[in-house]
Amino acid sequence: MYFKKTDKGQAEIDGSQRQIPQRLRMVLLLVDGRRSAAELQRMLANATPEALRWLLDEGYIASTPAPKRRSSSAAHPAAAPAAAADSVFKASRMPSRFDVASRPQDEAATDQQRAQIERSLRRALGPTAGSLIETVHQASTVHDLIEVLKTAQLAITNARGKEIGEEFGSRYGALGDA
Repeated sequence: MYFKKTDKGQAEIDGSQRQIPQRLRMVLLLVDGRRSAAELQRMLANATPEALRWLLDEGYIASTPAPKRRSSSAAHPAAAPAAAADSVFKASRMPSRFDVASRPQDEAATDQQRAQIERSLRRALGPTAGSLIETVHQASTVHDLIEVLKTAQLAITNARGKEIGEEFGSRYGALGDA
């Protein structure tokens, strides 16, 4: 997971009046959108996960997708603005709808469901989808999958915007009602 400073976080760094303790300021100073949480953990002490959580909860930082690697002059599809929200998913050759939410809560999750969700997450979040994909693989029932999908939809909305998040949600049924 990657983080960037919010306007509030940047104001804390730029301002002369300090609102947060020095140990949290040190973490905030190192947050640049290019370092992962694991890199920050290695650079600082053991308190980094709690510090990051506090900074996130208080609005000093926000999660962000992994930084784009510089490649050839050709633009990467994920780097392009989301002109057509469903273009993220159409290229994945997924069925137009895979309604997990309409299935019985106690139904066993299938490998096909997990694989399709994994492809969607990779398509929408790229390398930052790792922990969500791991959670998908651990889901044993449809209810478990729905809970992961709700979290994934929020992550996609935060990372890629409301349109892409809604498109993801529409692929899997009425997640908000489940």
